[in-house]
Amino acid sequence: TTQDHLQPAPASEAADGDLVVEEFPISFDGYTYPHGRIAYVKGRQPTPVILVHHNYAGCKRFDVDQAAYLALCGYVGLAVDLYPECEMYTSADRSVNVD
Repeated sequence: TTQDHLQPAPASEAADGDLVVEEFPISFDGYTYPHGRIAYVKGRQPTPVILVHHNYAGCKRFDVDQAAYLALCGYVGLAVDLYPECEMYTSADRSVNVD
């Protein structure tokens, strides 16, 4: 369960100073990995990005929460999911829960 202080505001409704988490698909070598998330504080000056890499099961809520925490600490957090989707092994099979 995500702690209250890590709950993001919807990007379309966020005011300066609000935490925002948005979908951030990454494309590489002709494939788009759809489950990445970027976390930042709206209105903040450009800051360094910290990559949050998933474990063996792909990007999970934990990884997105870590990216959100890093955003609140003054960085931009980028949680990536580098497993491609395929018929035999989907994100649902990995229990991705990054809603």
